[in-house]
Order: sequence, then C-alpha cells, then structure tokens
Amino acid sequence: MTYSGWKISEAKARMSELVNACGDGPQIIYNRGKPVAAVIGMESFEAFERFSLESQQPSMKELLMELDALNEEEGDFGEAPKRVDRNEIDLES
Repeated sequence: MTYSGWKISEAKARMSELVNACGDGPQIIYNRGKPVAAVIGMESFEAFERFSLESQQPSMKELLMELDALNEEEGDFGEAPKRVDRNEIDLES
C-alpha cells in the first residue's frame, strides 16, 4: 500500500485537505525527512481500537481475582503440597 506523505509545515497549512485525504488511506507526516506521525480515518481508528481491546492480556491481579472467584464457586482447591528442601531429598535411593 502506498501512503501519502506530508511535511509538517504542509500538513499545518492544509489541514482540512490532509483530513479529507484520510479517506484514501493513512497520511504520513514527516519532519526533516523522517516519518513522525500518521493520520488515519475514523473507520481505521475504530478498527484499531477493537483490535487493541481484543488482544489485551489480563493482568496478574485480574488472573488472581478470577482464580479466587473460581475457588469460591467450585469449592476449595485443597491445600498446596508441603514444600521440600532439595537438599533433604535422597536421590541415591
């Protein structure tokens, strides 16, 4: 896909034209020859937001809260096994 490029000064001077051009695809804004921003149409932005929300990973806090809720619904998962010091394990038997 080919994107249209705009210098910052050009983008500022022709803002309404820049916004209208978003209907044709993303508009890239350059500062001193380097891309610094992209202006996209609302439809593309909404699609990006949907993707962003759908791909978010739950935080550790959220996972632990979910585990607590499951524990309350389904009863106690039981006690965790006792920890054993590796130095006390006899590997030769």
